[in-house]
Amino acid sequence: MNKRFLILLLLFGSSLQLLAQYEALVPMEFNPNIKQYLRSNNVAINSKTQSPGDTLLLPFIDDFSTPAVYPDANLWSDNLVFINTDLARNPPTIGVATFDGIDGYGNAYNTIIPATQGSCDTLTSRPINLSVKSAADTVYLSFFYEKKGWGDAPDNNDSLIVEFYRASSNSWVRQWFVKGGVSSGQDSTFIKVNIALLDTAFFKNGFRFRFRNYGSLTGALDLWHLDYVMLKDYSSGAFINDIAEI
Repeated sequence: MNKRFLILLLLFGSSLQLLAQYEALVPMEFNPNIKQYLRSNNVAINSKTQSPGDTLLLPFIDDFSTPAVYPDANLWSDNLVFINTDLARNPPTIGVATFDGIDGYGNAYNTIIPATQGSCDTLTSRPINLSVKSAADTVYLSFFYEKKGWGDAPDNNDSLIVEFYRASSNSWVRQWFVKGGVSSGQDSTFIKVNIALLDTAFFKNGFRFRFRNYGSLTGALDLWHLDYVMLKDYSSGAFINDIAEI
C-alpha cells in the first residue's frame, strides 16, 4: 500500500473518531406548536389585566383541557407554560401544563450563554376572593405533577415551586417545592400534592397562588408537567381523593 495513502487513511479515521466524540443531543430552542399557534391566531401573550372587583370565587379548578397552547385566561394571568396533550405520560386528565425553558413566544429564554440556569416558566392564578373564608374552613390547594414524561428530565438541582401571595407585605411566600432528579418510574407517574392554607394573612380578597420551575433557560429542557389544579373548601366533608371530583 502506498505510504502516502496509508497516512491519509489514518488521518481520515482519526478525524471520524474525533467527530464521534463530539456527538451530542441538543435541546430544541423553540416550540413549533406555539410558533404555529401564534401564526394562526392573533394572540397577545403579555400578562392579562384584571380589576380588583373581578376576583374569582371558590372552587378554582383547571384540568388544562383547553385546545389552545396557553392557559385558560379566565383562571390564569400569564401565558408562559405550554398546554398540551403530548408531553406527559399517564396524566390524570387529558391535557397538562408543561414547564420548561421556553417562553410564551415559543423561544428559549436564553440562547446566548450555554447551560444558563434560573427561574423559567411561571403560572399565576387570577386574584381569588378568600375574604369570606378562614383557616377553619380547611381550604386546600391540590394538584398533580410529573417529572420528565416524554421530554427531558429535570436535574437534581432543578425544582418546581408553589408560592402564595401575601397582600399585607406585597410578597410571594414559598409554600412547597420539590427537587428534580428522576428515579423509580417518576417519569411516568403523577404525584398528588395537597397544601392547606393555614396563614390568616391569605384569607383576603385578591389572594393568588403560582407555580414556578427552576432549571435550564436554554430550551425544551428539565420538564415538569402539572395537572388537575384545584383550590377548594373541604370543610363540608371529608377530603376527597377522586381525581375527577369537582
